[in-house]
Amino acid sequence: LSRSFQKFQGYHVWGIEVFTTSEVEAINGTSVKLTCTFSSKEPVSLQTASVSWDFRSITADRPERIFYYQEIPYPIDKGLFKGHVQWSGDMKRKDASITLNNVHPGFNGTYFCQVANPPDVHANIGETVLRVVDKVTLSEISLLVAIIGGSCVVILVFLGIFVAVRMYKKRNKEKDIEIWIYSLRGNVSHVFIYHIIHCALIVPSHQLVVFFCFFFFYLRLNMFGCRYACSPAAAVHLTALKTK
Repeated sequence: LSRSFQKFQGYHVWGIEVFTTSEVEAINGTSVKLTCTFSSKEPVSLQTASVSWDFRSITADRPERIFYYQEIPYPIDKGLFKGHVQWSGDMKRKDASITLNNVHPGFNGTYFCQVANPPDVHANIGETVLRVVDKVTLSEISLLVAIIGGSCVVILVFLGIFVAVRMYKKRNKEKDIEIWIYSLRGNVSHVFIYHIIHCALIVPSHQLVVFFCFFFFYLRLNMFGCRYACSPAAAVHLTALKTK
């Protein structure tokens, strides 16, 4: 019979099931919520349902009562937890959580959450281990860095897409410069030059671009050994920065 009862207990078949966070960490001087929720086979009775919170310190052998709730909260009015325990639950939502305010290292230990909802009174006991630290641990810092880093990566991806689209549009707007030089001697010197200006869109003045391009090709003609002199009456036709 004893073995059968132990086997039955191993399946955790309860009228009420209590769920808590196994371990919680809080910074010294801050507030921390100890979450406790439950499920019950019976409808929750706001008049008879009750919640008990007990605490066992690291050095103690037996737990002590620090909070009780039935219709209204009954916080402890003496001892270590006086003025520190606040009701944060909602029985309608099957929430039996509490909040510890202004925690300090003396709050290190194990907290037990018990719920009763008559006639449903058989329930497991939820346990939460609280650790009060002086500063944020490396795990929390790593989590914060991961969140910030992930956000930055997402922003950079969208920024890269935006820049790529802008560059694609700029390339489609790049212009060809065609220069024709005619002489009056009857000997027509025909020079047809295509040049792509990759910096056209970042130079503030388009006239400045045209001037430097013309000057560049004029020097190129002289370097190729153009022996005739273009008279002042020579006509120069310039087609620049064509639009689609």
